[in-house]
Amino acid sequence: MIDYNLKCIYEQMQRQSINLSKYKGPSKEQKLQKRINAFKQQMANYKTGDITVPVLPDGATDLTWANLPEVVYGAFWCSDLGLTSLKGGPVKVQNSYYCYSNKLTSLQGGPVEVGKFFSCINNELTNLKGAPTKVGLDFFCAHNKLTSLEGAPTEVNGDFNCKNNKLTNLKGGPVKVNGNFYCKDNPLTSLEGAPKILGQKAMGAIIKKFISDVFSHDDYINFINNSINTENKS
Repeated sequence: MIDYNLKCIYEQMQRQSINLSKYKGPSKEQKLQKRINAFKQQMANYKTGDITVPVLPDGATDLTWANLPEVVYGAFWCSDLGLTSLKGGPVKVQNSYYCYSNKLTSLQGGPVEVGKFFSCINNELTNLKGAPTKVGLDFFCAHNKLTSLEGAPTEVNGDFNCKNNKLTNLKGGPVKVNGNFYCKDNPLTSLEGAPKILGQKAMGAIIKKFISDVFSHDDYINFINNSINTENKS
């Protein structure tokens, strides 16, 4: 025989469960839409500061839906969203631009000018066409599928990091890098295309390095000196 008190408790719990079901919270889709609407409202009133794209609407693969400003007076984040294109994003970012950990196969549609850091690491890029032409500090394009550095900015004021790609040479890369040049974990067979100018000089000595697990910094210096000698003779 079922204890009468237990039976009453059980029936009361059932009634509470039924009553609570009438007050379900917002669904996952509703929460997502609320975040998107809030972001759009933020963009409609944007004047200055950082911008972080929080989520993508269902079916979106680029940034055309977001109504973003052409100029961002701060940093811009659109990382880890599943983007396949940067179309619709800002043209100029005064601070740093981060689009890492997406599914990008091209940088077309990205910014032309970035004031500080530019990072497109951990995507599916095979070249750098569409990359910003001006970068104030470091340029990171590591952990992609790069077979060419074509499209890289001519000059990088900080470090240039293209490690862990599929590069056999450095053609198309920057001519001048004011920081370190990282190209480890690439199947390099040649230094062709290596930057002609690397690092700043202090007391006559270069204080920045060419960093590779195939060629040493001395190999790099010898290559550049031989290239200069060959150019002078011709």
